[in-house]
Amino acid sequence: MVGRFARRREPERRWSAAEKVGKVRETYGPGMTVSLVARRHGINPNQLFHWRKLERVGALIAVESGETAAVGSATVSDRPGRRIRS
Repeated sequence: MVGRFARRREPERRWSAAEKVGKVRETYGPGMTVSLVARRHGINPNQLFHWRKLERVGALIAVESGETAAVGSATVSDRPGRRIRS
């Protein structure tokens, strides 16, 4: 049973690699914080922190139009025993 105060969930938003990289780069701007950028774009700050981690380890790549990208099944990890999902 759904309570009378239950909010309807928004459909899951899919961000392209280019959009993710743009938002991550925005967090490195002068006077910017992850929370501010997340609020500005309507996303959870934890998601943005995760994208920053992926970018640091080279797993977040924006492909320009006309370029080809190889998709691999490698697991990226910054700590043994911990997997980072994209």
